[in-house]
Amino acid sequence: MNDGARTHVLEFTNDARSQVANGLAKMDGMHGYGNGSSFAPSTTNMKKLIYNCSIEEHIKKSANLCFYLQPTPEIYTVFMVLPKSNRTINESVDEAMPWIFDIWSKIYITQHNGISVATINEEDLSIMETLTNMINGDAVSIGCAKTLCDTYVAFYCGVSPHHLYGSPIYDVGIPCS
Repeated sequence: MNDGARTHVLEFTNDARSQVANGLAKMDGMHGYGNGSSFAPSTTNMKKLIYNCSIEEHIKKSANLCFYLQPTPEIYTVFMVLPKSNRTINESVDEAMPWIFDIWSKIYITQHNGISVATINEEDLSIMETLTNMINGDAVSIGCAKTLCDTYVAFYCGVSPHHLYGSPIYDVGIPCS
């Protein structure tokens, strides 16, 4: 990754998180969850991410070997396989990041310690685990890596801290300005 690509990832990610924070992120009607006019609930605590070169270095080791890296307690890793081509790193980001932020399921509002919070149903975890980590209100940093494998392009992003299923994704409410 170069500085331009790092900035591109950070801008895309923070823009997508801002859409969620402001209640402007559509829940995907294509997959049977609403009609495409339902929005994820807004949040009071969505932090702006910073780019973390230590995360990039951590996931680059797996990217260079072309295999999936299991999340650690500190870092949740997203792995995407893109068709093999001579795309630039920014083109890879443009292709991969929208998939990461696609809301394929309903985000529910529940109560946790007297606070309204966003959660998902357990049966949706397999399709929403990536998103819940990327829109985790407590996430503070991201790092990404890309490598050309034999038959595909591997694109990895890691976000920290790791969101644990069952804990709130974020606090629901009116966003800060």
